[in-house]
Amino acid sequence: MVKAYISWLSKISKPETSRGMRLIVFLDELEHLRKIIAKLTKQIRQLSTLPLYNRRVSLLRTIPGISILTAMTILTEFGDLNVYSSLDKLCSYVGLTGDEDSSGDKEKKLGMTKEEIDF
Repeated sequence: MVKAYISWLSKISKPETSRGMRLIVFLDELEHLRKIIAKLTKQIRQLSTLPLYNRRVSLLRTIPGISILTAMTILTEFGDLNVYSSLDKLCSYVGLTGDEDSSGDKEKKLGMTKEEIDF
């Protein structure tokens, strides 16, 4: 769908107008960025097969919603996960905490919320 939209935009751009020239420049830049992203994605996927990451990527991918790219982001951004003594400390480092609306015997989980981090 994205490619079809980009193709449509390139067909309607008129280089004889300043708006058309800007659109052509933006489309060229978009194409360039898409190529860079594709190249980096390929490199990250290849990196994930190395012994340093392979087993840990496989484990992280057992979590629903975790792709190779997400697993590699986790592993490369957080480094050694063993430095976090608990899941709460890891969540605190990331800045996400679970939200709930509970009272008495009723417990309602609301999902993840951003937690303010003071530096």
